[in-house]
Amino acid sequence: MKELLTTREDYHLLHPRQVIMLVVGSFERANMMPLGWHTILSRNPFLVGLAISPKRFSHSVLMDFPFATINLVDRSFEELVENTGKCSGKNVDKFEQFHVNKVLAENGSAYIEGIPAYMEATRKGYFETGDHTLFVLEITKSVLKRPFCPLFQIAGNQYQRFVVE
Repeated sequence: MKELLTTREDYHLLHPRQVIMLVVGSFERANMMPLGWHTILSRNPFLVGLAISPKRFSHSVLMDFPFATINLVDRSFEELVENTGKCSGKNVDKFEQFHVNKVLAENGSAYIEGIPAYMEATRKGYFETGDHTLFVLEITKSVLKRPFCPLFQIAGNQYQRFVVE
């Protein structure tokens, strides 16, 4: 039997987790980051929770600019998920670096061109939860551009899509 509690590998027991691409900031200075730690908090109003480390640049951007988009990804975005997760947007424009086009969202943020679906969101609150901050966002608009099979993070850089038949 392997003891996981002392190595903090135990959180992987809660995987797989659906991966999203979070876009924060204004359209002009949008930053994107892959995110697996998220959950639905309420249907009415439609609230989601996003757990983001204060070490992440997106954390400070979301603290300063209350609007964001949640971009739902499929397997075709796996390389973008991996690459954007390896660098900070503090000194790099990830849209430019990874040749990704952005589209102006109604809330003043941006969403990723070619994405299967996205949600526009407004930050409603946040609180510290240890080494992460739980941001509460209200979904103000949801758009399904095409049917898709979501990308899930199994562990680390291992991803899988699940097809429902």
